[in-house]
Formats: sequence, structure tokens, C-alpha cells
Amino acid sequence: MRAWLFFFALLVALAPSRAWGQGAGGAPRVEARLAVDAPVVATGEAFQLSLTASTTGGSDLTGAQPGPLPKGFAVVGQSSAPQTSISIVNGVMSQRRGLTVTWMVKAGAPGTYSLGPASVTVDGRAVASNTVSLQVVPAGQAPARRPSRGPFPSSPFPPGLNPFDPWKDLFGGDDAPSPFGEPLAPMTDPRLSLDAPRGAGAFLHAFVDKKRAVVGEQVTYTAHLYVDPESPSPRFQDEHDAPTPGFLKYPLVKDEELGKRVGLANVGGKIWVVLLFRKYALFPIKAGDQEIGSMSFTLQRRGGGVRESEPIVVRVTEPPVQGRPPGYALGDVGQLRLSAVVDPRKVTQGGAVGVTVTVSGSGSLPSSLGMPERPGVEWLPPETHEKLGPLSGDRYGGERTFRYVARLTRAGTVDLGTLVLPYWDPVTKQYATARAELGAVEVEATDAGAAPGEAAAAPGEVLPGLPAAFGEREGTPRVSTPLTESPLFWAGLAGPSVAWGLFAAARRGRARLVRARADRDRSPHKELRDRLAAADVAVRGADPKLADAAIVRALEAAAQAHLALNVRGIAAPQVARALEERGLRPDDTRAVAELLEVCGQARFSPEAGDMEAVRERWARARQLLTVMEKAAP
Repeated sequence: MRAWLFFFALLVALAPSRAWGQGAGGAPRVEARLAVDAPVVATGEAFQLSLTASTTGGSDLTGAQPGPLPKGFAVVGQSSAPQTSISIVNGVMSQRRGLTVTWMVKAGAPGTYSLGPASVTVDGRAVASNTVSLQVVPAGQAPARRPSRGPFPSSPFPPGLNPFDPWKDLFGGDDAPSPFGEPLAPMTDPRLSLDAPRGAGAFLHAFVDKKRAVVGEQVTYTAHLYVDPESPSPRFQDEHDAPTPGFLKYPLVKDEELGKRVGLANVGGKIWVVLLFRKYALFPIKAGDQEIGSMSFTLQRRGGGVRESEPIVVRVTEPPVQGRPPGYALGDVGQLRLSAVVDPRKVTQGGAVGVTVTVSGSGSLPSSLGMPERPGVEWLPPETHEKLGPLSGDRYGGERTFRYVARLTRAGTVDLGTLVLPYWDPVTKQYATARAELGAVEVEATDAGAAPGEAAAAPGEVLPGLPAAFGEREGTPRVSTPLTESPLFWAGLAGPSVAWGLFAAARRGRARLVRARADRDRSPHKELRDRLAAADVAVRGADPKLADAAIVRALEAAAQAHLALNVRGIAAPQVARALEERGLRPDDTRAVAELLEVCGQARFSPEAGDMEAVRERWARARQLLTVMEKAAP
């Protein structure tokens, strides 16, 4: 180290008295040169205009400008890279600084143009470059261009003559980046590029992250808005979201994030700005080829027209049957976890404990759980709460909490068992199982705590309620007078056939009565009455999701009872057609189909519903129920 410092001090002492690299007059020498990557380009095509400037001495090069551009030309991108070189010749050290600035320029109308001069500032004074000639021809008539290395061309100097490349032998030749410059960012994202635009000025492009999925597996749907920077800012109306009848749909981005710039795209040789328009998490609810319809809007300018995204078809299958664990429910797909809390752990017989079960993770979380069946344990319907939304990496999930009440009717140590949730993991492509141990509860015996109708068994009594056991042998009972010696026996000989006929007739009549009662209990009209009563109770309650579900079941029961039509699991367009075939007017058929779809979406919506809106839907449903009853054959 000391030897190196001594050598450096010696060179400084032997150097001439004038500053490093200065000219004879003491002022630094500045050079600036302008070049294009192609002399002939097509109208609307992007080309690269590069300024390479250098100066001797330690002055910085700043404030590079491309100079005046012809009308119709536009700068759509810029990148710069500073460079520095030091050389020692015959004991004299010289320093050179350089700057390469490249502008991506979009060509205007056909013609021959002179570009430049560009300028750069050194020590407060502007230095101008040369001018370059560029010919613009109509689209499709430009000669094929030599591909450049990366998004910007190499130095405009001929190969081997770049004065700012003293490191090429040390760092790998002309293709190696300068150690003093930062890598140049790409102008466009190849993942956003398209072969041709789908409309003038602005258009929609939609895609999904997968074209094959299983029932319940998340499919991420994205719609991008492509905007031509040369066109006026798009204004649109009459927006229509993409219909997804075979999926449950949840937004993955907030409203304030819509319209955020995604990047630049090369579309048919032109640069377009790409904005985020929509992003959803879709969960298929049935197998088959499920179509995602076109999203559309209308541009609010002359000649704008309608812009639509591409329809997409996703092939949906069920998870494999081989290896499917017992208790698996179709649609339980994701990466799930279970946790449970039981409180209290000690109660009296006939008392109850609270069991809070939380299902968390990403994917399609189950809407119900199968609680363990144990003697002396009665599970009441749970209260459900959920906190769902977007997770990291465009995943959807969160947690759903079930609050159960377990009533304990048997004294002693009662094991509540283990809660088991089988699910399909789309990442590992195999089944997995989440478990939660509920543990044991100490139940103190008390007659007052026994369930109604359940008597406490005596100690040691295996089967309570049986007759008392015989303690001693009894004697032979006395034999009575034979019936054949009674006058009544002979009197009854005349009426056996009559008695049998009466008995057979009574048995047949009773059988017919039982069958009629069973048919009446199982009839669609009985189910309709039950569904209507349940819907009235749910609408008067405070749970909008429960009320919407009750409305859907009432409409389905009415279609079955009055029109002999099963509409469960049928998409809205098919429901409307089927009802119209049964004699309903088109307006009524559309109203029934729309009401079924609105209630279904509100039922599965992650947002809390509005009971006033639910009651309005129930009022419309009652009117439609009357219409279906009148249309009954």
C-alpha cells in the first residue's frame, strides 16, 4: 500500500503544471454527437435518438435535451448512463467524462426530417451536437431493422471507435455494461405485448392465471385497459362487468387502485399505456366448461364505439376420487388451518359449553363444518362470522369463525372428540387434512340437569326401565274351564267369517289413510308451506344472508309445487326459458331469474347485507309466488 502511494505521489510531481486533460487554453474540450438507430422508420413506429457527449477534466455533463422535434413526433421514454475513464501516458494522467442519453421517440407523418441539434450543459454553458436526417415512410414500407442489444442501441459510434469504452477488454467486450453506469430499464414489458390492438384509442384485454381448475380452486381474472398515448384521454360509459354464472366472484383490488398504471406494452409495433381495469378471484362451483363472459364499455367520443374483452373458457373438474378422504366436501379447496377454543371445561349435567372454531387460510373456506358425534353431546346450530378479502400474491382468503353451543346430557368426563376438515391443496395437487382437538369436559351429575324425558340411571343399572327380575320360582297356575265347554264358544262358531271380513276391510282402510297422509306430508305443497313460513321468520330477523337463502328456497319450492319445475342449480337464462315454457310471461320469468341470482349473490357476498333491501326482495318474491300459483295447470 505504501509503495502504491509513493508511485502515485511521484506521478503527480512529474505531471505538467496544467490541469489534467485540459486543452492548450486551459478550458476543457467538449464533444457531442447525435445519432439514430435507423435512418428509415415507419409512421407511428418508435425509434431511438442517442446523444453521446464527452469532456476532458472533472466537469460533469448535465441537462441533456433532444432539441426541437418535428410536429407529430413525441418522446415516450428516456434513459441515461454516465461514464468515466482515466489513462496514464508517459507519466501524464488524464481523465475523461462521458454521458450517453437515449430518447425513445415516436415518429410522425411520412416525410424527410432533420433532427437536432441536441444539447448538453458543461460548467454552466450549453454545447450543441450535430443534426441527423431521418426518413419516415408509410406503415409497412420501412425496411427490416437490425435488432439492437437490449431496449436501447449500442453507442452511435462505429464498433471499436467509442471513446468511452476503455473497459471493453477488461469486462468482456462491446456487449458488457460499463462498471460506472446503471443497467438500462426496458421500455416495454413483454408480458403485456400483443400482436395487434383490439380497438382504436383504447381497448380491453382480459386473461386468467389458469385455464384448468378443480371445483373450488381460485382462478385469478385480470382485465387491463390499453390506452394509446396519442389519443385523447378515454371517457367511457355503459360499463358491463364480465358475467360469471359458474363462479363465485370476489374483488382482489380496492376501488382506489383501479386505473393504476401497470406498464408499457408493444402492441403491433406501437407503444401503449396499460392500466389495471379489474381483478377478481373466481371460485368455480360446478364441473364442466365454465365461461367467463366479455367485459365491455362504450367510449364517449365520435367513432368510439363499444370495447369488449375476450370471453374465456375454464375447464373445471372435480378433484380425483382416488385417495379422497372420508368427509371431504366438494369445493373445500385451498390451504386451510383449524383452531378451536372450548369454554368452560367444567359444567353440570344438562348445561352447555361454548366451542369457537376458526377456519383460516387461502382459497374456498367451508361454509359449514361436521362436528364430532358423541354420546351425551348435542350440538346447536352455530353463529357464523367471517373476515375475508385479498391476501398477498393475488390470493383470496382470511378466516371464518363458527361459534357453537354444545349441550351435555351425560355425567362424567365427556370427550368432545377431534374436528377433522379434509381439503384439496391446489399447490401440492393432493388431499390434506386440518385437525383441531376439542378435548374433554367434566360434567357433574345432577337430576335437575338431566334432559327432559331422560331419567338418571341407578348405579349399576345397565338397561334402566325394565321389569324387576324374578327373585323366586312360582307355582303352577290353576287351569281354568276349557273354552269348548262354554256356550259362548259354540255361539261364536257362526261368526268367524264375518269377523275376518270386517277386520280385513278395516285394515285396508287404515292402510289407505296412512298412505294418503304420508303423500300429503311429502307433497311439494307441504314443502312450499314450510319454506314460506321459514322465509317469513328469516325476513323478520337480523341475518340478511339467512333471509336471502330462505327467499331462494321459497322460490324454488314454488316452482316445484305450482309448475313441476326444479330450478335448483340452474343458471338464470335457463331458469327464464324454463319458466316461459310453463306459461309465465317473459317479464315475470326474467323477474324470477333475476331475483334468484341477486339473492344468491347477496347470500355468498363477503359484505354485510342490508335487511331493508332483503325485505324489499321478499315483497317482490311474494308477488312472483302469486303469479306462479295462477299459472299452475
